[in-house]
Amino acid sequence: MLKPLAVVNPYAEYLSYPSHSLRARRDHKKYLGLIRAVAFLHQYQREIQTVEVDGTLVEYIEVTLTDIETANRLANVVLGQSMDELVKPSRTLLSKIYEMVKEQAEQNNAPIDEIFFTRRMIREYTGWSDWQVRAHIKQLEEMEYIGVRTSSRGKEYSYILTYQGQGEEHQERCYLNLTSVEQITTLMNREDEALPRG
Repeated sequence: MLKPLAVVNPYAEYLSYPSHSLRARRDHKKYLGLIRAVAFLHQYQREIQTVEVDGTLVEYIEVTLTDIETANRLANVVLGQSMDELVKPSRTLLSKIYEMVKEQAEQNNAPIDEIFFTRRMIREYTGWSDWQVRAHIKQLEEMEYIGVRTSSRGKEYSYILTYQGQGEEHQERCYLNLTSVEQITTLMNREDEALPRG
């Protein structure tokens, strides 16, 4: 049913992928392959183009922004779960903290990153024990999902959320920070604006 066509990704230079580990760097190839596969499966909705390579005409189709959007969604579910740097209880706590802070931000009409909270507030909101909160908030702090605010005496007394809720809307337990279609469009527009007008 599908023709053996080459797939060209004109947006490759704009794409980002986490590279903090060897596993992440290996999965980057899988991510690019996923984008190509999505485009390949939609070949009948694409214009087939040709290019001459070493005297031979090669047929190809181009990746679209819609393909990247689909691949990002799939990558966050499939690749993200295997790469999640948080243990499951810490991830659950992060989601609960995000819910709590989001509610407070909406009530106070303030940005999420301006809402401070304490372990006591977390315990009251989640029903978790002090031991559970202490154990898992430590990992969130170490992995920089939350920041610690200290008093002038150096005593820790509150936290601030640096995590922006990636994946929460769709209950995806993975957060790869892939370049979104909106970000790609913005980058392309900036490049166009920077070109000299003739």
